[in-house]
Amino acid sequence: MEIINVYSLGDKAAFLVMNTSNNQLMELVYKNGRFTGVHSLNFSLEKYSQVHWNGEYWLLQKGLGPVVELYIYNSTLKHVKTFVNGTICAYNDLRIQWNGGEYLLTFLKSSPNDNPATGECDYPTDMYLLRNDKLIPLNVSGTMTWVPPIKEWFATGVDWSEDDKVEKIALINETGGVVFLNVTLPGLYSSEIAYNGSKAWLVLVWAEGNLTHIEVYWLGRNVARRVYHEDANGSIGIPIATWGNWPQELAWNGNPILIQSTGILNDTVLIFNRTGFLRVGTFSNCSELTPVSVDGRVFILCMEAGGKRRVTIMKLFAIKGSKKELVRTFMTSGYPYRYGVRDFLGFPAFKERNDSSLILYTHDSIVLFNSTHTMDLLTGERTPIPAGLRGRNYNVAYCSGGWLLFTKSEVYTLKDGKFAELKLTISFAGEATNGTTSSPVNTQSGENTIPLSKRALALIITGVVAVLLLLALHGRGR
Repeated sequence: MEIINVYSLGDKAAFLVMNTSNNQLMELVYKNGRFTGVHSLNFSLEKYSQVHWNGEYWLLQKGLGPVVELYIYNSTLKHVKTFVNGTICAYNDLRIQWNGGEYLLTFLKSSPNDNPATGECDYPTDMYLLRNDKLIPLNVSGTMTWVPPIKEWFATGVDWSEDDKVEKIALINETGGVVFLNVTLPGLYSSEIAYNGSKAWLVLVWAEGNLTHIEVYWLGRNVARRVYHEDANGSIGIPIATWGNWPQELAWNGNPILIQSTGILNDTVLIFNRTGFLRVGTFSNCSELTPVSVDGRVFILCMEAGGKRRVTIMKLFAIKGSKKELVRTFMTSGYPYRYGVRDFLGFPAFKERNDSSLILYTHDSIVLFNSTHTMDLLTGERTPIPAGLRGRNYNVAYCSGGWLLFTKSEVYTLKDGKFAELKLTISFAGEATNGTTSSPVNTQSGENTIPLSKRALALIITGVVAVLLLLALHGRGR
């Protein structure tokens, strides 16, 4: 059995595996520490890339551009749409986001001004909502972000339907209804979304001369109301949305945070307290600052400038009220890639490379993964990784309150600081049918078994009869 990848929804996951003896592709559903079902998959890995698994069906993509085909696979293959005339400026012309209910599709189209050599690319877009198998065209373009508190998509960018490029902001509901907001956008600006459990904000920042203008809007369903304005001296950036890692545009989950540059490698962090921005501290010698939200608490990851070759020094700070507090200083292998697990539910597992590190955070944890150990950054607990993974590239998925670390041939679970090997022992895998087959787990060994097929049972009975016949003949000879 060769593991292609794992697609986790948090409470369950799909192992995409292949039986290398007959090239049969299968989906193994994993939940609560055991495999609960297996399905054969009748599509080719050579033709289709597996973009997403939502627990009911697979979203498959054929081609990267300028022509891209999109399919749904649910026992059978269904064509959704063929996108044509994609841009030559992007590696993948189709961007896909998922909010737990429907997909947002953004297709990057070509433009006469595209010039990858100089980086001059316009990126006009076609946008759609995909709800089950229904495709809904959207009369918007630009950058889209799902905002959970108001259950709407937020769109900001260029409206190419006008004679000239016009910057617009809109909110889109789950059925594709679009409401354009009456928000004035300056020529050069940065717009970001921040939200907590019940509130959502739009933050606009733009520079004009030596001043930086800041505006904060409260977002409701189909409405935006300005609640704050300030003209500040100096340069201010907004890290409330980390860089856009495909396939999601990530929004900051928490109250808005600003980072004000007060000199080279000297930044001041300000946090919005619903009436204004509160100064919480200055961070020195940090080449990158990353805000992290865990269980309602705010943390800042600081990547220190300089350091030894292939080693990065990191610091984790907690933000408590209007003060910062150092939680831990630690080292990582190479460059530390940082992701929020909840932003990638149903997408392929994270990759840990030997020359870098992964920092993944969930609703209640921040965990470092590298080539030798894992580390809970909140408690400081270090756990050596199993010998089968040590010094190798591996993948990481979060499922059922624990972690799955795997290569093509090995899987380990990590929970409560302890590793355990997860065996993939599946009888007659090539004979798996489209239906779900019960797959109980032996809780002592962790080994998965599937009931014997009729053919296997017949072979066993034939063998037993042959042995009894030989014994009878041997006794007669005596």
